[in-house]
Amino acid sequence: RPGRLDQLLYVGIATEPESKLLVLQALTRKFALGADVDLAAVAARCPPQLTGADLYALCADAWMGALKRRLVTADGSSGSSSTPAAPLPGSDGEGAAQGQGSGGEEQAGGD
Repeated sequence: RPGRLDQLLYVGIATEPESKLLVLQALTRKFALGADVDLAAVAARCPPQLTGADLYALCADAWMGALKRRLVTADGSSGSSSTPAAPLPGSDGEGAAQGQGSGGEEQAGGD
């Protein structure tokens, strides 16, 4: 089919924090990140064996955690749906990075 490569290309896993940072920046380019988000710190905390798919899952988990906290207030009532999306706080990305175990599976004890 048009657009397909004729040869198989192997793209290895980004093992260095600098490479992971580039992947994280690409994955979060459309996210509204909070001022306290340090993607370099998140990349440094990620195990070397995380693949691009694992990093995508990490970003999605952090985004979902921030969304859940935004939708449910401290008293348990739903938040306003007319409010624009809030920035993703740095604690979400770092917390999600801690939850990634070997092979990208979430470790027990996560939320």
